[in-house]
Amino acid sequence: MKESVFFLMRYFLYEERKLDNMKFDEQMKAVTEMGYDVWYLGVTKEEVFICNGEFKQKVSDIYFNNIPILSRILTYTSIYKSALKILNMKSNFDYAYIRSSFPMLSFLKAIKKIKKCGTKTIMEIPTYPPIKESKADRRWWRKVMFTTTELIQKEVAKYIDLYTLIGEKGNIYYGKTAINIENGLNINTLPIRIPNPTTDEIHLIALAKVARWHGFDRLIEGLNDYYKNNGRRNLILHIVGPDGDHSMEHLEELVKEYDLKNNVIFEGPMYGERLSNMINMCDIGVSSLGLYRIGFNTTSVLKVREYMSRGIPFIYTGIDSALDDNNEFHFKVPNDDSPINIEKVINFSLLLRNNPLIPEKMREYAVKNMSWQQQFTRIFNEVSMSKESR
Repeated sequence: MKESVFFLMRYFLYEERKLDNMKFDEQMKAVTEMGYDVWYLGVTKEEVFICNGEFKQKVSDIYFNNIPILSRILTYTSIYKSALKILNMKSNFDYAYIRSSFPMLSFLKAIKKIKKCGTKTIMEIPTYPPIKESKADRRWWRKVMFTTTELIQKEVAKYIDLYTLIGEKGNIYYGKTAINIENGLNINTLPIRIPNPTTDEIHLIALAKVARWHGFDRLIEGLNDYYKNNGRRNLILHIVGPDGDHSMEHLEELVKEYDLKNNVIFEGPMYGERLSNMINMCDIGVSSLGLYRIGFNTTSVLKVREYMSRGIPFIYTGIDSALDDNNEFHFKVPNDDSPINIEKVINFSLLLRNNPLIPEKMREYAVKNMSWQQQFTRIFNEVSMSKESR
């Protein structure tokens, strides 16, 4: 019989929020392909379902879903109460992979119940240490969430067998065993780039749910400096994705102020073949350039993994342990508030532009170093060997 894994996180079943599922999709696909039986709780705006492959069964309702902030709290409450219901009916999960999230009594009750069933419990800390993200986040409700999370973490830790930390190095979290992991991808789901530069222009793609910590304003500032100093090469930045934290308005204001409307294009979200065609046309991908704004220098950014898997060279900042510093595929910029040096970005692009082997070499590197299968093999091996597992 297959071993089973229960993913406990907020997984959206409705179309306008499916972009938020990308990481969870990749994790669950990887674990499924490894031969595990994967279960999870999916949410619509009004209901919570237990899901397993094509199977989907309603578990509970979500009330007052149209009230900001309150709807988020009630959604999480419904998720954790639904988990308790499921565990009363099906208690034979081998592993539970839990995303650290909104703290509340029902969350603690669900984890207690999972552990009582004999399940090996794994909790992911997606930004480690979380205190840095807390200090950098300007939204009041997020600060409240971080503070209250810390208040219950000691109690939660009693029921966790293994913590997985994404960020700075660590091997203990609240007195329990922890390992560092990196974000990964299910690489086979991404088409490899077929370079198709249409002109002598340099095209950059910044693919993200745009937030302040992505630092795309640094590129806009760099473009302004470049053209003020008589830069001649035409460079076009395509910002692809929705607004994540209301920072898009600031970027649009900068573009208007510097008269860069022909050099910075806000494309909105793109998917499937349309996105692949855009990546084929572009020379360089843009990863997160504002890690310093959330107090980080060490990171594991998903976009780096997507660019590497698709085979498009990229610029990035910070330290990513999955990257080889001597690699020709990427160009590292300072992790500070300075404008990006556009001349250096152009030179990097031109150096690689006519090398047809780059996409295949990048893909090969990603397969060896950046898959979720690789990460979960480590996770399950570690928790199975842990002396604290019961």
